[in-house]
Amino acid sequence: MAVYTSKEEAMTKIVVTVEGGLVQNIVCDQPFEAVVIDLDTEGAEPSELTKMPGQDGTVEEVYLNKNVHNWTDKPIDPEWVNKVFERSKA
Repeated sequence: MAVYTSKEEAMTKIVVTVEGGLVQNIVCDQPFEAVVIDLDTEGAEPSELTKMPGQDGTVEEVYLNKNVHNWTDKPIDPEWVNKVFERSKA
């Protein structure tokens, strides 16, 4: 079991790459699961939309990318992820 000296160290670090408004890749420092909810439903077929409760309690129709529920096949690269986080805090 890992021993962490701070709350920040214990947090999963995730880097999301977006191009053209679409998630292209996710890289993390440990296994995780993620769901991508797209609020931009323009051009989506009605059959592709899902009613999703928002954090504020409202219900919206969203595009839920069902192909990305489990990102466990994505790269786990703690060294690169930590470099990205270090750079983002500089």
